[in-house]
Amino acid sequence: NKWDEDIVFFLKSQNCPLKITKSSLKAPNTPHNWPTILAVIHWLVELACYRQHLLTNSTSAPEANSMNFFAIRSFSHFIRLEDDLDSELQNEFLGKLEAEKASVAETISGYEKVSGELEAKLDSLRKGPSKKEALEKVKADLEKDVNKFRTIVVEYTDRTQAVEKVVEEKYKELKAKEEERERISEENKELKKNVELQNFSARDVERMRRELQAVERDVAEAEAARDGW
Repeated sequence: NKWDEDIVFFLKSQNCPLKITKSSLKAPNTPHNWPTILAVIHWLVELACYRQHLLTNSTSAPEANSMNFFAIRSFSHFIRLEDDLDSELQNEFLGKLEAEKASVAETISGYEKVSGELEAKLDSLRKGPSKKEALEKVKADLEKDVNKFRTIVVEYTDRTQAVEKVVEEKYKELKAKEEERERISEENKELKKNVELQNFSARDVERMRRELQAVERDVAEAEAARDGW
């Protein structure tokens, strides 16, 4: 039930720069108590923010900085006249400092290596063609190939049309030869009928036989030419 005493004790334990009494806590809204109460509340808020900052930011603690931590402990040994402990602290700190130095040197060496690789890569990119130029070259090569392909297509189209025209002419010639062969065959049949119906001398028969052989030879040559085509 002594909450006012607890508050006064807590403020003293936290080294509050403002003094507050139990009587002022019982009547905080009076004109002469309210400014002090308000100042104490503001100080408590600032204290809470500071401690929250220490919890969330580890680098704010003295232990996070080896130099600050060494200075605090060394000064503590100095004011306590603990020279032996101070010497041990110095040796320990120098050992840690050398280890940190080696670690930093190794890190710097790694960064320098990475930096050299990046500079070499940057230099190669500067000397060589850019990505845009490389793509433009590929595009130009593809356009050349497309133009060549179109030229070949046009040439083959023209050749196909010429061949189709020749085939059409040959077909017409073949049709004409077929018609001529049929006509000659009909004439031969008529001639044979006439020969069978008429009386001819041996000389006429021989002449007609030679003419018939000549006609048959012409027909055979025409058929051979057609087959060869």
